[in-house]
Amino acid sequence: DLKRLSQIAKKHKALFLVDGIQAAGAVPIDVEADGIDILSSAGFKWLLGLPGTGFLYINKDAQNKIKPLLPGMFAAENSFTQLKFYDDARRFETGTIPYSLFHAWTAGLDLLEEIGIENIHKRVLYLTDLLIEGLKEKGYELLTPTEKEEERSAILVFSLGSRQKNKELYKSLLAKNIIITYRGDSLRVSPSFYNTEADIETFLQAI
Repeated sequence: DLKRLSQIAKKHKALFLVDGIQAAGAVPIDVEADGIDILSSAGFKWLLGLPGTGFLYINKDAQNKIKPLLPGMFAAENSFTQLKFYDDARRFETGTIPYSLFHAWTAGLDLLEEIGIENIHKRVLYLTDLLIEGLKEKGYELLTPTEKEEERSAILVFSLGSRQKNKELYKSLLAKNIIITYRGDSLRVSPSFYNTEADIETFLQAI
């Protein structure tokens, strides 16, 4: 509940910083409506980027409250003879920009914009519904919230009840070229918009 968290932060005169890596590209985010001061995310998950890509959003109010700790050649008008930071968010660019990665990332971002985040969100929730139904029918334990749509995402964590069984299933799926994640002694499956109903059925049959 980003709005509620934002209200708590504002009440205590704190900046509200959100790590969006598990949401950006799959869940609609409105920084103004949700009261987000700072939003950061890597690009290599839902945003179809490569490792090394990412973004940092800082609203005007937060920009005026935060002083850059490390200068960078792209953060100032003249970083060689007189350090004068830019007046906008560029002042926080402390490293070298990986231009080739960002040019490649543009193709992924263009695709996301063409499809639309709202459409992507509906699609991944639909595919997740199929997974939830199938896992419940097979008697697996669901470890993520599934009852309320507003508490759900495209990340679904489940378990067979023991670390050993979870490991064995993970290895079995990997051998069949079905890629999920084994994390924290449980299993995680995360369908994206490009996955199909057939992919979900193949996964459910394999487990």
